[in-house]
This record gives sequence, C-alpha cells and structure tokens, in this order.
Amino acid sequence: MLNLALLMTAVGGVLWGVSKGALQFYQLPALSSALVLVFIVPSFNGSLMNGLPEDAIAKTILMTLLCLVALWKGYGLGLTGRVSIGRPGHTDRMLVVGVALSLISAASYAKLGQLTAGSAVGFFTTEGAYSQLMEGPLVLFKALASFGQIGLMLCLIAWLRGRSTPALLAVIGALVIPIAVAVLLGRRSETISLLLTIALTLFFERRMLVPRLALILAIPVILVIVLVAPEYRKHSQIGGDFSKAIDVDVAEQFSHFTSEGATEVRNGVYIIGATDREMVLQWGASYYNGVVRNFVPRFIVGADVKERKLDNLCSSSEGRRYSIILASATKPNFWR
Repeated sequence: MLNLALLMTAVGGVLWGVSKGALQFYQLPALSSALVLVFIVPSFNGSLMNGLPEDAIAKTILMTLLCLVALWKGYGLGLTGRVSIGRPGHTDRMLVVGVALSLISAASYAKLGQLTAGSAVGFFTTEGAYSQLMEGPLVLFKALASFGQIGLMLCLIAWLRGRSTPALLAVIGALVIPIAVAVLLGRRSETISLLLTIALTLFFERRMLVPRLALILAIPVILVIVLVAPEYRKHSQIGGDFSKAIDVDVAEQFSHFTSEGATEVRNGVYIIGATDREMVLQWGASYYNGVVRNFVPRFIVGADVKERKLDNLCSSSEGRRYSIILASATKPNFWR
C-alpha cells in the first residue's frame, strides 16, 4: 500500500511538472519525483524479492514518501513572489574563468591518468577509474576535475551573450571531458548533471525550454541509462570491448534491476531497519562524523587529528551493524 502511495505521489509530481510546460518541470518537486520514479520505486521491488525485512522496507518507503511531501511543502512555502533573474557578471571575464576551470579539469584528469595508468588519458582506460581505490592524491585531483561542468556553464553563458567564435570554441573544448566521462566511464549522475547544466543555462540565459513531449520521452530514456550503466561501463573504457558495451541487453538489465534493486536503496533499508530494531538513534553522531569526513582536510591536519575528531563508537560500528555495501558510484571524499 505504501509502495503504491509512493508510486502515485511520484507520478503525480512528474505530471504536475509537465502539465504547464518545461519551466515547471525544472522545479525541485518535479525533478525529485522523476528521480524517485525511475530509480527508487523499482528498487523496492528488488528489496522485497531479496528477502529484506518487510517492516524495514515499509519504513524506508514511508521515509521516502515523507521526503517527497516535505519537498512539496517547502516548495509551496518558498513561493513568496516572482523571482527576478538578473544577468550579473562581465562576459569576457566569465569566459576567462570558464576556460580556466575547464583547463584545470582537463589537467586534473590528465594527472589522474598519470597516477593510475601512466598516461594522460589513462583515467579513461581499463586500468584507470575503476581499477584504483580513490584515496590520497587521487581524491584531490578528482575533486579539481569536477570543476569542468562549472567551466562549461560559464563558457556557454559567454557564448549565448556574445555569440563570439572564441566563446564557441571554448564551449566545444569544455564539452570534451564531460562527454568522455559520460561515454567512456558511463557515469549516470555526471551524465544527468551535464544535461541539466546545459538545459538550465539555456533557460536562465535565453528562456529556452525543453518541449513538453521531449520531457515525457526523456523519462524512459533516463530509466534506460540508469539500468544499463553498470553493465555498460564494464566494457566502455579505452582498451575494453566496446562492442559489448553497446550490445547490453536492456530487458535483462531491467529484470536484474527490479530483482536486485539499487545498492543505495538497499543500504537505506539496512540502516532504517537496524535503527528501528536496535534503537541505535545516534542523536546526530553519524551526521557529525559526515561533517568531519567531508570538511576536515586530512592532508593538512593529519590522519591522527582527524581520527580523534570522529565519534569512534558511531563510526566503528556503522559498517558492522548495517553490513553496508558501497555503490560503485559513491563519490570520493575530497579531504581523505
């Protein structure tokens, strides 16, 4: 019953988003509903089929439903008036910063390639991104590499405002790395982030909206991307058998996804179930540990200092208690 309520809420959010055009779909309730619909709802079926406790699954569904409702409530409270979108920033300076960030991203990926596989493009090979544990210098350069999409956005804004040839060349250059990440590494989150970056930049600068029909058709396309990405990226890197990557059986992957579910959703079921069963509430200790892990730089303060700042009772028992399996898409911690 809860699963049906979640499904109906997610579908309702998507329909609300496309009912009045693409502008409404860009709002947080619609985007969140689309995410729940294509990624989370199918995973609960897999959790049930894998024998996870039904009470834990029910509570996880309830928490997801409450999150969606909270998004709707918060969105409604935020509608206090028309938002005026200005056009700040000097176009030429914006282009310079965009190019600089794109070059930093490209140089960082080249350094990652040198560190992992001994070549500038090594990070995109079978010996690169998915064969190394992301720690130490790798994490630092991976964080710097993430500036590429910001650089792309700034270059695209500069081109939309001036339509100059240098800005167009900058946009083309800035697209190379994000496209390589999407095509060669098969990163779902970064692919969708790239599409959103382009779409939202076009909207805020030129009020260009994606047609309503295209938005509706995009939902099953995104679902296919979510389904095939794990199998696709096993073969998509340089040096892999790309013919196997493009021959992924979508029906088989859909069956696997609905029978196994996403790792992120299973982790949520484990945590919520264990918390409810053992009453391990932690009272914010886990969140505190997350803040320490994310914002205390180990390579500056030292590993011992950072370790002492953690709530050791909480951090030492999390993995054992919950038996969490980290997803392959887990982002590396910048400061580790």
